[in-house]
Amino acid sequence: MQKKQVRLEDYSRKDINLLPKEYFNKKKLRYKALTISLTFILILSSASGYYYYLLNKIEKVNQEKIRVESRIKDLTRTRNEQDIFLALENRVDAKLNLLKSIEENNASLVIITSIVEKNLPKDITFLNMNSNSDGNITISGVSGSNASIAQFIHNLKETNFFGDVFVSNITKNNISGMSHYSFSLVCKYWRK
Repeated sequence: MQKKQVRLEDYSRKDINLLPKEYFNKKKLRYKALTISLTFILILSSASGYYYYLLNKIEKVNQEKIRVESRIKDLTRTRNEQDIFLALENRVDAKLNLLKSIEENNASLVIITSIVEKNLPKDITFLNMNSNSDGNITISGVSGSNASIAQFIHNLKETNFFGDVFVSNITKNNISGMSHYSFSLVCKYWRK
């Protein structure tokens, strides 16, 4: 066997450690502590950054929430105003319809009164006229004879504005030796 030749240059390249082993262990511990510290600082910095990012996001969401709530209040107020206007419009329409109905009834009343007066015999005095919700009209008056009442009924039927004309009541009265008849007629008015 041959012996390997050792050269001096080979020894110069080798590390010769004259320091104790604890020194190297402490050095390794310092590197580990430094690595852990840097990792902790990096994690803490990342967490802080993320925390401020989330705070910023929360602030933006809160501002958006306030804006949306304000818009909801505006829309609710607008909706309430629309409901009020709609209610007012309905009330105005109802009153307009009532006024139209009154106007039509007044026009009808004028027409009815005119027709009744034109068809009254000379010895009948027209006293009162009423109507009810069924469309019946009651005409009350005083006549000098039954024949005049019969003539009045005939005249009303001939106008074709009145139907179902009948006497509901006739009462004979004597005042100062003169006879007269109080009567009530019931009829229906047919609008044309």
